[in-house]
Amino acid sequence: AGLRFAVDVLVVACPCALGLATPVCVLVGSSVALRNQILLRGGDVIESLAKVDAIVVDKTGTVTRGRMKVKAFASSSDSPAKGEEEQAKKRKLFEVASVLEDKVAANHPVKVAILDCVNRDGATSAPTLEELDYETGKGLCARLDGELVAMGKLEYVLAKVNPDKFGLGDAPESALVAREHAKWVDRLTSSSNGGGIDGRETFVYVASEHLVADEKDNTNTAGAGAWDDGSSRLGVLGCFAIEDEIRSDAKPFLSQFLTPGAAKEVYMLSGDRSEVVQRVAQDLGIDSSNAFGDMSPFDKADFIKKLQEEERGLVSNENGSQRNAKKKKRNVLFIGDGVNDALALSQADVGLAVAKEINAAADAADVVVMDKTQTGESENAVSIFTQVSRAMHISEVTFTKIKQNLTWALMYNVVSVPLAMGCFVPAFKLALDPAIAGAMMASSSLLVVMNSISIYRIDAKGKKFNSDSATTGRDQTNRREQTSSVLSQQTSL
Repeated sequence: AGLRFAVDVLVVACPCALGLATPVCVLVGSSVALRNQILLRGGDVIESLAKVDAIVVDKTGTVTRGRMKVKAFASSSDSPAKGEEEQAKKRKLFEVASVLEDKVAANHPVKVAILDCVNRDGATSAPTLEELDYETGKGLCARLDGELVAMGKLEYVLAKVNPDKFGLGDAPESALVAREHAKWVDRLTSSSNGGGIDGRETFVYVASEHLVADEKDNTNTAGAGAWDDGSSRLGVLGCFAIEDEIRSDAKPFLSQFLTPGAAKEVYMLSGDRSEVVQRVAQDLGIDSSNAFGDMSPFDKADFIKKLQEEERGLVSNENGSQRNAKKKKRNVLFIGDGVNDALALSQADVGLAVAKEINAAADAADVVVMDKTQTGESENAVSIFTQVSRAMHISEVTFTKIKQNLTWALMYNVVSVPLAMGCFVPAFKLALDPAIAGAMMASSSLLVVMNSISIYRIDAKGKKFNSDSATTGRDQTNRREQTSSVLSQQTSL
């Protein structure tokens, strides 16, 4: 009898079910994700994505399409000066913009938009470029034929070409920058090269040290930064107003987390102007207190780090009231697309990169979705936020299946091992036959495998996947091969 009980325990307690519970789910979940053009890098990523309670999105190229175009541009003598002088200033503006943007390594949407505008209107000369300096999230400067020029945010270009007056960050400087910006907005609005400025544009300024006036020689101090001919005394050569379009699927995706009682918080970060970020946040329904602009890549990473360290406080119920959430650290998902987002993607618990190609952002991310709507590779390309939603749902379903498998394997062992040991013989005269013990072991492993494979039958809406007719046969063949491989591994165990 003792030998029989020993054999029963040895057979029934085989840890196959426990050993297969997690890896099979990860295998199937990752496979389902790949079928949907989503790369999930490991089981820990699936678990973290399933537990996300804060979503942080980048604006440019993520929430927006990243297909920027120049809406309007103006040079420093668009008005009132006309004729040959205006054309000369315009050529100078395009020349500087073309040379500097061409040196930007990343294929940034702003670079593409400006070069498209400049090349369309024609930039002829090619000056000698020296001392190129690029500051991430701010702009770049260089010397062209010995002349110091800068391109980027207004504060940046003014500090570069006019360091004696700007770069200190004091109140008078801020007021002067605001007046200069307002002047250029008015000029762009009335410009013959576009117009219709509504506050959602990104402004890129070009400045030259040769345009900086010596105020000792300036007798016109009432122009608030402009000479009588309309040109800038502060060194600004011109300005580009660049517009972008919000993705049509961004609001439907984010709105599900913005309703009262939602378990996830939504934030938006951008290096763009705060005014633009607030306008976009308003269009998307994101609370203005959760939208931040003028953020460098380091600022984004620091923001996510602080968010991770904070404990969740009050959570809104569906009726608008508030309740105390369980005190825990936030699990942050960051969604970004560019090289500038690599730091934030690395810092987040789950970094999700919207990739048009393999770059530093994709390398730093835990999850990668391909944005084929940008490249035109497929007329029926799935939008990126649909892919993000699918990735989150696949992770949630996979993690649920893992818990189900582990629960079953644990319950099976809790019941079967005492039964095989003969613990119920004295009271109930109940014992296991070795053949039944073997059947129970095989059945438990088979149940775990079948439960894992059922992930294939669930999509982002909880229905079966609608595979294209051209790929259905191949997917079914791959599924059979994976099932056979898993069962072979189980048998060997």
